[in-house]
Amino acid sequence: MNKAKLTINGKEETAYVGMYVLAEVCEKYGLDDVGVLGNNIMQFGFKWIPVVMWEGVKYSYTRQGEECDLRLHHFIDLLEDKGMEDKEIANYLKVFGESITKHMPKGESDEVKKKKQ
Repeated sequence: MNKAKLTINGKEETAYVGMYVLAEVCEKYGLDDVGVLGNNIMQFGFKWIPVVMWEGVKYSYTRQGEECDLRLHHFIDLLEDKGMEDKEIANYLKVFGESITKHMPKGESDEVKKKKQ
């Protein structure tokens, strides 16, 4: 499953990172596709990773029929308090990396490109 547990403000939260969450981030923030999101993350990871995490936590609440009372800026402050060395954040990044790689458009391999030339 494309999700990870995060303890935020003393409460265990679930952050989803599957196709729906990635598409939701793209749509909400005006990105053409997951590939653009991936490029943005590579260039501006400290901005985009918390956004995807927050959207994933919000999606967890939606799945349960509940309202998420965390706001993005407050969520980012809480993540910064934990620090990027936190084990839960490291696990989230691992799960996130696997998910975004799985759902990004595949480019042609160098071998295929050579055969076409």
